[in-house]
Amino acid sequence: MIDKTLKARIITIIISVALLLIIGVYFYTKRDAPSGPQLYGVAMFQMGGIGSEDVVPLAYVLKDLNSSEVGNKLTPVGAYVSVYFKDKKEMWASCGKGYKVADASSSTENPMLAFQSEVGIEILDQQENALQIACSRL
Repeated sequence: MIDKTLKARIITIIISVALLLIIGVYFYTKRDAPSGPQLYGVAMFQMGGIGSEDVVPLAYVLKDLNSSEVGNKLTPVGAYVSVYFKDKKEMWASCGKGYKVADASSSTENPMLAFQSEVGIEILDQQENALQIACSRL
């Protein structure tokens, strides 16, 4: 027969292990749950024309794809978009982790180069070249 003290210790250990498992599952789920907006936009402005890699990105919450209404500014911008250049004549962008490109355009009417996981524009010989993308949660 098991001593009452030993039985109490075994029950305490079982309860402790169960609580640790519950807490671990809770924090694992919270860590992996997306915390950003459902939809956001990024406007990137390349300054200086062909050869320049000076870019100003702005990220903001979007209400929906059909609305021009924008919400809060998102920072740090680097968490929401990756921007890079190819051959000094192309600017490319991709959405942040856990998001995909839902729409893309150029307010400066630059030729669009792709519309997949990344989107790019041809940089024209003009002072400003702009690329706007909308990103939606996967």
